[in-house]
Amino acid sequence: GGAAAAAVAAGAAGDAATAADAKDKLVPVNAPDNAVKAELVELGTRFGIVSTHTSFVAPERFLDGRSGDGELQPLPSQAEAMAAQHAQRQAREEQKMQQTRAAAHSYAGGGGGG
Repeated sequence: GGAAAAAVAAGAAGDAATAADAKDKLVPVNAPDNAVKAELVELGTRFGIVSTHTSFVAPERFLDGRSGDGELQPLPSQAEAMAAQHAQRQAREEQKMQQTRAAAHSYAGGGGGG
């Protein structure tokens, strides 16, 4: 009973000491930049991950042989896309303002009075 418990406790203490000693002996390893890049490219292409070293483009044909309408459309630049989003936001805000004005006008003029 007691001897077995003492042996387990001593073993646990020894394991903790061994782990602490091993941790003190660890030396950081810095992989060469080209190895990191190669690993990023390999993982990116295997799992379809876009990174600083990988990118993907849409194919003109589908895997089953279908194709689009044959007319390629240029992709907008980021600035063009942002300008379009801004214009859409402004249009929505203007529409809300017109609806608010119409509702206020209707309320003020359509109350019926006394």
